[in-house]
Amino acid sequence: MKLKLFILCVFFIMIFSVFVIAIPPPPFKPSIGGGGGAKESAELAKKTGLEVVELEITVDGDPNLDQDFEGELEIDGSISGDSVIKADHDFDSGKVDFDKITVKVQDEDSKLGAIAVENFELEKGEARVAYVTYVNKNSNGVCVVEKKSDNPSDVSTNCDADKEQFVVCDSKYHEGYKCKKKANMLEVSGIQNDDFLIIQKQIDVDALPGAGGDDDDDDDDDDSGESGGFSWLWFIIIAIIVAGAGAGFVLYQKKGGFGIGAIFKKKEPIQQAGQMQQRPQQVRPAMDNSLKLYIDNALSQGYTKQQIIAHLVQHGYTQQQLEHYF
Repeated sequence: MKLKLFILCVFFIMIFSVFVIAIPPPPFKPSIGGGGGAKESAELAKKTGLEVVELEITVDGDPNLDQDFEGELEIDGSISGDSVIKADHDFDSGKVDFDKITVKVQDEDSKLGAIAVENFELEKGEARVAYVTYVNKNSNGVCVVEKKSDNPSDVSTNCDADKEQFVVCDSKYHEGYKCKKKANMLEVSGIQNDDFLIIQKQIDVDALPGAGGDDDDDDDDDDSGESGGFSWLWFIIIAIIVAGAGAGFVLYQKKGGFGIGAIFKKKEPIQQAGQMQQRPQQVRPAMDNSLKLYIDNALSQGYTKQQIIAHLVQHGYTQQQLEHYF
């Protein structure tokens, strides 16, 4: 009885889970958080300073920059092994003056993550990628300033001044830019200018035109874990299915078959035999119609001759009496 109840529960939970998993999750909307929004973000920018850092540059992983590079290769500028700027450059179209590149990042007392880059000179159309430290977890995006600037407090409150663009960090394109969360960094791509400043910002995205972004996003490699809850739902569904399969296997081993019929019908012949009038061991008539009906019913249910005889012998019949019923 307990086994029946368990299997029925698993069956109905699986049916319910199919409906649950068919409901799409709500679309991701970056948290506004922080309470003060753009004004508070502007105040935090005043408490954010920049300092020059020593940049380690490699081309296609090679730190020897005195050689003549050919073809399209990746330029990587890092600090203590962590990338802060990147770009793909076609060296056949021109060299890059690596000595002119200057990078500043937020100092240790800063309230927002920021990076200022100067003289990262590439060919027209070659975009740059920058990495901003994820200092303020309440910020929902970054302000990209495509001009020479190393003063975060000069950025406008709503990041809507000339050559400024607010970009929500949702791994979607916004006006040609994309901001993606990667562990403790924000990866910002689509930068076209040789000089630029990027700083974390907190702005009410509902007030921004086109805040939804473009459709060509690639959330699959977003390391922020925003949609982890829905992944856990898949894990629960798989666990339920495995449990149901295990219960079905146990039932199969015990009853010799699958299905609802195996749960409710296989016991009927044995139950009927148990309900038959207990008879003392005595000589039975040559042919007993009720016994014949019982044996035929048991055979139709899949029980073997040996199983039926073994059971009826326990109820007072002899094997010799039962042989001619088959």
